[in-house]
Amino acid sequence: MSEQLQVIQHITNFNDYLLCTSTTPCVVKFTADWCGPCRRMAPTFEQTAIQNRDKVLFIEIDIDKADEITNHENVASIPLLLFYSNGVKNTDLTIKGLNILGFQQNFKTFVETMEPTSLSVNDTEEEAVDSSVNNTEDPVDSSIKLEESGDVIIEKTLSEDDVINE
Repeated sequence: MSEQLQVIQHITNFNDYLLCTSTTPCVVKFTADWCGPCRRMAPTFEQTAIQNRDKVLFIEIDIDKADEITNHENVASIPLLLFYSNGVKNTDLTIKGLNILGFQQNFKTFVETMEPTSLSVNDTEEEAVDSSVNNTEDPVDSSIKLEESGDVIIEKTLSEDDVINE
């Protein structure tokens, strides 16, 4: 198993999505479990997330679990990759369908043109928490394994203020 851990936020809540895309440079991947091209794109997306997790937030949206987000972005086909910086979607960089080389080139352009930033996982997670949710008093385990994919463990690090909605 790989020693590298990556952070990919799996978001289904519309307000969390709006908060993340408006406050953090991010790449959003729309996908579904049954989508073959999405599965072929996954290793490249995951590796890019590992290499750039200190610069960019990586978000994955399962279209079968997030209708409001999917409708908001007018998703007509998957995989779909969107690039957000300063709350603005850069439509010139959007990738529709399976285009690994295009994603790599557009991601490089995205990083080169965005303002310098440094993300820490905890900062990102704290920003993504809806402030209207009542917080628990007990600290949340700092690391929850979400999914295992080959040699990569996708992990979400939580702060004690996070609430997990299942």
